[in-house]
Amino acid sequence: MNNKIGILLLLSVLGCNNDPYPSYQEGEVLVRLSSEINYSSGIEMEPLITPDGQELVYTDAYAEYPNRYRLMRLNLFTNKESIIHPYGHHIDISSDGQWLAFVSNSEISKIKLTGDSLKALTRGCSPTWHPNNQTIAFALSCTGAGQTSGIYTLDSHGSSKFVTSNGWNPDFFPDEKKMVFVTRSAGIKFSIFDIATSTEVTQLEATPNQDIKNPKISPDGKQIVYWNYDGIYITKVDGTGVRKLLPHQHFYEGKEGNYIGFKASSPSWHPDGKHIIYQHFAITERFICPSDYCATVKTFSGILNIRKLKVRD
Repeated sequence: MNNKIGILLLLSVLGCNNDPYPSYQEGEVLVRLSSEINYSSGIEMEPLITPDGQELVYTDAYAEYPNRYRLMRLNLFTNKESIIHPYGHHIDISSDGQWLAFVSNSEISKIKLTGDSLKALTRGCSPTWHPNNQTIAFALSCTGAGQTSGIYTLDSHGSSKFVTSNGWNPDFFPDEKKMVFVTRSAGIKFSIFDIATSTEVTQLEATPNQDIKNPKISPDGKQIVYWNYDGIYITKVDGTGVRKLLPHQHFYEGKEGNYIGFKASSPSWHPDGKHIIYQHFAITERFICPSDYCATVKTFSGILNIRKLKVRD
């Protein structure tokens, strides 16, 4: 018997109350990035749109070796594609659209989107650009001589400054006065932090008892998009108006064309502030190991693409 048996999973929620089967707006395809491939949980392409809305920058996390994790740049209008750097992840684009910060082998570097002027900066993770295009905030997860785990900033002269010991995945507000990050102690709450006074303004638990990944502040500073293994969410910065945009994994009630469902992850804001872009994996087939020994082993085949979804008027 073949070790992989394709099974279409239909999750019926009709029940006795006759509620309709859930359906979701998945948005428009910006770019299709693959022929049919196997999905790998936890591997994210981290798609970002340049501030002028012209180009897509992403980590080529599903490419064949030795090209896996190349940093790529794709013009959305000409479809011209180029390599920014051979290897990297945890990427962020400066607000002037000139620089990309990224992590490679636990070291943060910056490089121009043209692929020029590579410069190693510091040890750390999760870099994010300050709106001034000069400063980078980052997380440090292990201690060294005279260092503490937490959030730091690094200025254009190479001087680092400790911000707080309780944070991960920082992002600046556009007013330059505050930042948001995931509280490191719990991993399920946001902290909104006043930079000038080095004090926590508020702490939010937008989706109780759920992990939080990569909070991103909207261009107007009023909303946060984030995701976890339950779905992609949006919330106001005061913690109200929490809305689930998409589930992390969804199967259609019936087959739709070649697809039986999708997986959604890794959202970021489009510069227009009205849309998000996200990693969308259109599932064509689901495989479950048939034996009792490996009953929990599951994988998916499908098409990887980046989509644009309207979330605000």
